[in-house]
Amino acid sequence: MARVTEKGFSGAIGNYVFYTMNGKNYVRSKPGKRNKKQGAKVNPLNTVFGTISKYGSKMIMQMKDRFLFRFGRETYNNFRGWMRNLYAVHKDDAVWELSVKNSGMCRLNAAVDLRDLINTDITIEDCGNGKLKITLAEMIPRINIKAPLRTIKVNIKLVVVTSPFKDDVHQYNLCTEQYSFDYNNDPLPATSLEFNTSGGTGDIAVLAMALEYQTSDTGNGFMNKDLKWLPAAAIAMGRLK
Repeated sequence: MARVTEKGFSGAIGNYVFYTMNGKNYVRSKPGKRNKKQGAKVNPLNTVFGTISKYGSKMIMQMKDRFLFRFGRETYNNFRGWMRNLYAVHKDDAVWELSVKNSGMCRLNAAVDLRDLINTDITIEDCGNGKLKITLAEMIPRINIKAPLRTIKVNIKLVVVTSPFKDDVHQYNLCTEQYSFDYNNDPLPATSLEFNTSGGTGDIAVLAMALEYQTSDTGNGFMNKDLKWLPAAAIAMGRLK
């Protein structure tokens, strides 16, 4: 029921609501009741978003401390959005191959794009039983990789996180492997890194990659921490055999 005040009507009269805001009087229609149909189907997009929010976010949390820069809100949102899009397309596939080519790339450090700094093919072989083999094609560091001045070594870091995407005793597994080499014109043969993820058949796996640089002025074993030289990206998502 509405009431009369010094400033006019306040409250509801029939299907209208009178109110005052910032010294001005307004009227709007009274909102109707929302009738939720019993047994109505859940919007699939809401289901996908909820699944990624619950399980994908925890995968990101497992991974974030493996990089030399801090994950901010933009990184979390972009990462989750990339995972959500892929999961929406492939969640019902009988086979969802863990593939760089089919996954696209999600930039994790907004200050630099990994694709601008490295030019080499990356392939993934799912060997079963939670084992992966990730192969970097042959390359010449000074030709295939862009680096800051006075770079003497490059480190390629690969991070894999797996999750059953359901409440289970073996929730999340994380593996990190690194490939370091001198930054020069000497050709490097194709190199394979093997991961024993401990993940189970059907688990979701996400692979991320980062480049790190050691320069002559950072000190032995220390990496350049300038954000514009810390490229990192999520490069593949799929389901383990």
